[in-house]
Amino acid sequence: MSQMTSHTKPLVPLMPLFDRGVAFAARTDLRQTRMIGFSAFDLDSVTNGLLGLLNGMPTVRHICGVTDEGLAVLERAGLHVDEDMRIFETAAEAKRRTKELIEEGYKLASPYPLPVGTYPQKAQLVSRDLWRRLNNKKNLPDIVPAKHLSDRRIVPLDDPAAFTFNGPVFLKSCTDEATGIGYAVRHCTTEAEYLAAFESLKALGDASDVIVENDMDVVSCWCVSLVLSETGIHYAGAAEQLFDLPGQQSGSVINPSNPFPKAAISLALEVGEAALAMGFRGVAGLDIGLTTRGRLIVFDPNFRIQGSTAQVMLHASATKRSGLPASRSANFRSSLNIRQLALELSGPIDDGWYMPFRLIDGARHAEPPANTTCTGIVMGKTQADAERRHGQLKKLLVAA
Repeated sequence: MSQMTSHTKPLVPLMPLFDRGVAFAARTDLRQTRMIGFSAFDLDSVTNGLLGLLNGMPTVRHICGVTDEGLAVLERAGLHVDEDMRIFETAAEAKRRTKELIEEGYKLASPYPLPVGTYPQKAQLVSRDLWRRLNNKKNLPDIVPAKHLSDRRIVPLDDPAAFTFNGPVFLKSCTDEATGIGYAVRHCTTEAEYLAAFESLKALGDASDVIVENDMDVVSCWCVSLVLSETGIHYAGAAEQLFDLPGQQSGSVINPSNPFPKAAISLALEVGEAALAMGFRGVAGLDIGLTTRGRLIVFDPNFRIQGSTAQVMLHASATKRSGLPASRSANFRSSLNIRQLALELSGPIDDGWYMPFRLIDGARHAEPPANTTCTGIVMGKTQADAERRHGQLKKLLVAA
């Protein structure tokens, strides 16, 4: 790998994500993530999120995402990692490291609920009950003004006939469990699909009700990032969602030609204030869409770290450094090993249009889905230019 180019300036996070006295300990279990379809690899991969955004904090991270080779690539890209890092390789080691942090007086922050009965509730930054209440889509009316809710009904999961199907709808599981990536969402265009979706969601377990939401004419939908702290609520930015299929997000883009509406910022802050008053602290998000009629709709709560959190927090710095105003998420699994991956990434990194956030070495995990996994963003002059570079990077890493 060639030496880092001298013009590379550090990526600077937009703002701190947590108050003092908080540690990032994200290793949970498959029971807590069964409504997302996580694997053992996913459980460990999540512990390596937000690298470079938690400097100065204690963290508990799986070795696969913080190898010397992987961290060197992040450093090459200007993403400096300086944490009180507690490294683990097994679930048992993760528990020991986390319990050590509790003994040292830290509160635990995690994207998803931690294993039941493993850590004291008082040691967790957000209580399990509050996390589940805020993230259950059924409870959105508790924090969102009625005029900004979708046209929807709550229907018993065992009684689909309680709603008369008369056009395209989305079905969303009313669950207190962690959800995401469209795993517990079904888009239905026919009555047959509608009935099959009830059976499909029923098979996932847990929920007794389902939200039936009219398929509204949405121009754009954004993932909004907020930081709720003892000093108040802070708007960090928003990334527009990209979809391969309705309800199935495939990535996100920050496009200056399609900015998040100012009225939507005010709405996000209003919802955030309600959650802050209920006791939530840390990183949170909302999915907010704009319809063809100009109506702002809060579709889903994400009171946790989102897939676009790092992109939002580092976009401004990456734009300033590269001179490229648009960014597109770029997540790939590759057959290359970590050293080969580092070599292939060196050109795009040195040219300033690729910013890695996380590199996972499959050789350091027992159940890797690929030799390596990399997460980051590509920069472009426009969204179309960023998409072109995304395709270029995909050919470089996936087809190799």
